[in-house]
Amino acid sequence: MSEKPLVRILKIGVLASFVMPMIVMGQSTIFPFVFAKAIYFRVLVELIVIAYAALILWHPAYRPRRTFIFYTVWALMLALIFSSIFGVDFTHSFWGNYERMSGVFTIVHFAALMVISASVFRTEKDWVPVWRVSLVVGLVVGITGLNFLLPDDSIMKIGGGGTLGNLIYLANYVMFTVIIAWYVWRTDTNKFWRYTALAIGIIGIAIMMYNGKRGPFIGLLAGGFIGVIAYALASKEKHLRQWCFGAIGALLVISSLIFALRDTKLIQSISVLQGLTHITLSGGTAETRFIAWEIAWKAFKEYPVFGWGSENFYYAFNKFYNPKSLEHGYYETWFDRSHNIFFDYLAMNGIIGFLLYISVFVALFYTAIRVFRKRGISLLAYLFILIFFSAFASQSVFVFDHLSSFLLFFLLLAFADSLCRNVPLAASSTSIHNAAGSGSFLSRSVLLGVIAVIMLWMVGTFNIREFNINNNTLIYQRLFNGRAGEALANFTALVKGSSAYSQDVSSNYAQAIMSFLQDPKVAQKPELQPFWQLAIDGLNATIQAHPLELNGFLKLAEIERMGVVFDPAGLDNAEKYYEKALALSPKRQQILYSWTRLKMERKDYDGALKLLDRAIADNLKIGDSYWYKAIVLVQIGKKDEAVLVLKQAFDAPMRKLPLNFQEAIFAADLLTQFQEFALAVPYYEQALKEQPQNAKLLITLANVYTRLGAQDKAKEMLDRAQLADPKLIEELKKEVEGQKK
Repeated sequence: MSEKPLVRILKIGVLASFVMPMIVMGQSTIFPFVFAKAIYFRVLVELIVIAYAALILWHPAYRPRRTFIFYTVWALMLALIFSSIFGVDFTHSFWGNYERMSGVFTIVHFAALMVISASVFRTEKDWVPVWRVSLVVGLVVGITGLNFLLPDDSIMKIGGGGTLGNLIYLANYVMFTVIIAWYVWRTDTNKFWRYTALAIGIIGIAIMMYNGKRGPFIGLLAGGFIGVIAYALASKEKHLRQWCFGAIGALLVISSLIFALRDTKLIQSISVLQGLTHITLSGGTAETRFIAWEIAWKAFKEYPVFGWGSENFYYAFNKFYNPKSLEHGYYETWFDRSHNIFFDYLAMNGIIGFLLYISVFVALFYTAIRVFRKRGISLLAYLFILIFFSAFASQSVFVFDHLSSFLLFFLLLAFADSLCRNVPLAASSTSIHNAAGSGSFLSRSVLLGVIAVIMLWMVGTFNIREFNINNNTLIYQRLFNGRAGEALANFTALVKGSSAYSQDVSSNYAQAIMSFLQDPKVAQKPELQPFWQLAIDGLNATIQAHPLELNGFLKLAEIERMGVVFDPAGLDNAEKYYEKALALSPKRQQILYSWTRLKMERKDYDGALKLLDRAIADNLKIGDSYWYKAIVLVQIGKKDEAVLVLKQAFDAPMRKLPLNFQEAIFAADLLTQFQEFALAVPYYEQALKEQPQNAKLLITLANVYTRLGAQDKAKEMLDRAQLADPKLIEELKKEVEGQKK
């Protein structure tokens, strides 16, 4: 087969990988910022693997070389596979889920792209188109993160983070783009691209400052710091060294000045500077990160060799869940990453995976330094490699990988590997086979045919089919609003069918049914039993395949409660599922609260109080625990105790203002009954936010303000009531006059 067309196809294929960060399919897929990206990328790599197989079968010079980088990357891939096999959930490790799509199967595709890229882009000149395309894509992705440019109904604005759907992902990707822009500006021979790169780099820094995420900014500063030091050490000219060390000194002075002025309006107005100068080890996201890191360490100690398995940090987080997490909100209680790549590898892949991940950086820096000393690569390419991976390693302390960062990470590995292999480091740095075409034409053709069939089968089975399942899941969910029968028929085939992501399919269907059954009138309809039963069957299949899947047990418990009209044993079953859920995450408050509601339905008030006392003992600062306890106490007639507990809820650092009208009125009326008017006001005000035109509520709140001596506020409430319902005010006046007579 002809060499040049195959090489051209492969180069175009590598450049086409940059389409991935820009893909968003909000109307077609569940997790629109992630799933479609992964499917596109996997299909692309599987197709170009066929072309690469043809190339290396007929042109052995393009076969991978035995370099330190090649060995460490593929040793890491093997470690990921072994950690998945010996971990707690192989299926989840291997495939991942809709939300991340970063299971081992997908990561191996990135490693394959690295090998192909390093084989067809062999010189710095070859890589020029890659960096140019990368700059354009980085600019587009960065601009989509500027919310003020997007319409209000844009999914990118609603989700945040532009086409990447996450602010930290966006800042992370733009950070890489800024570094690439510097390299293109310093090396590209085309004036247009040089100044375009300079402009994109400046715009990228501005976007990062607008974004406000400090982790990637710290990475950029760290990379620049390492780059300046490396340049100073590499330069043979004394005045250049002086300039470099002068720049470092100036940077330190500017940093000190910014820190000294951290409380001024100027610094406070720039979110990223405000974040960098107010880093604290307690409170905010810092504390939640430390909690996650502590859990990662506990997870590592339990499975120290191969870890829990890739993508399985979620299970460890549940087991070692720290009740302190809820102090920072419910969002901070569901982690599937430790928000530190190094801790992630330690927990999920054990000491073997962790050391091999570190060895990739060691091999990279060692190879780059040694080859540069042998004058095998230019100074700027050497600095580019050091800056990029120093920045990557630094920001990895605060963030975790995503599909788009994987793309640039592995392409930069390929860049370093391709340039460094030009200078032999040892006898083993030759290609895996150097013979001119091994085997006969027939045998090579047969082998290529086998590889092509396997790749095309993977394209159809693991990608196109899975895309259709994901798309249909979303479509059928929408059918519930008018074509429920059709939705059930279609969902039956999906839930009972085979899929690498059957866990996500069943979970999404169950969530749709739970939303559907929220209305008590709807839940009573006997024709809904098949819908309900399918959800039960799907979730049971999920927990059989994934015994540590906490959300599966919680959804089963909830849906059994909702479907008690279909199965009288539903409440008993729900109790069992809550018990199993609590065994998986013994200190998680959400389980205790949900179970409490079930206990109250069954009038097991003693059992409910025991659960809530357990939650309070685990963390005295969470107001919700006191809130639920007050509700139980009212139910059993202990209103005086309930008021005392509500006071504790109000005084707790993480106090609860109820989320709905009924809860707010319950608390306010109870407190008013015991003349706790000051405590009742926030609850009435909360209820008023939901029903601002409720005249009776306005009058009640006016009376409370009168009792507190706040006559201006009382008058305001009465005036609002007059506007909302004049007839009611007149009736009340007549009633008062009648009482006087």
